[in-house]
Amino acid sequence: MRPSQRMYLALAMVLSALGGCAPAAAPAAAPAAAPEATPRRDTNLITTDELRDIRFATIYDAVRLLKGQWLIERNLDDLSSSGPTMQVYLDDVRVGGVDALRDIPAKNAAYVRHIDGTRAMARWGRGHERGVILVATRADFVPDE
Repeated sequence: MRPSQRMYLALAMVLSALGGCAPAAAPAAAPAAAPEATPRRDTNLITTDELRDIRFATIYDAVRLLKGQWLIERNLDDLSSSGPTMQVYLDDVRVGGVDALRDIPAKNAAYVRHIDGTRAMARWGRGHERGVILVATRADFVPDE
């Protein structure tokens, strides 16, 4: 046997030995289960559970802590700073501006909903450009749309 043949033979033996020592292929993993869909939270809603978890004194306290962005007055190009402000409704009855939230005990509320200016204007008309905070005292209360 020539030296070059010996080298090829030795190389073939080494490769076959290494191939025999290779670990067995792992069984194919089962496809990963899709993660459970988490329910989307409504950014325009404060639920009864959220109100009860912290035991707020007033609705104003709850809104300020949980949804502070509702209280930020947004600049509207065609309105002066003395123009309309956010309106507050209690069971679909207008009770005033944001300060009215200080007079509504949180324990009386079933939920609180923010309605943006566009929807508020469509529903209640002029003077609602800044939106509405609607406080419902009954869980089954659904405002007229």
